[in-house]
Amino acid sequence: RGDKLLAVVPDLICAVSDEGMPLSNAEIEVGQGISYVGFKADPMFRTPEAYALFEKALAVLEYDGGFAPIEDLID
Repeated sequence: RGDKLLAVVPDLICAVSDEGMPLSNAEIEVGQGISYVGFKADPMFRTPEAYALFEKALAVLEYDGGFAPIEDLID
């Protein structure tokens, strides 16, 4: 939200249309009304080894902040 990080993989970040339907990245269109919902991932995915699987993709997005649990990011 703005410059505030609210969720990062491997926690789940889900896009939902204004009509309440789940959206994949390929279904999102410019100007579409979208809400995002985040969920804590299963502990087996919240390991340094699991996070390492996402590091290259996150680097492309210029994110290098490491994993931060969603429960530590929400207000």
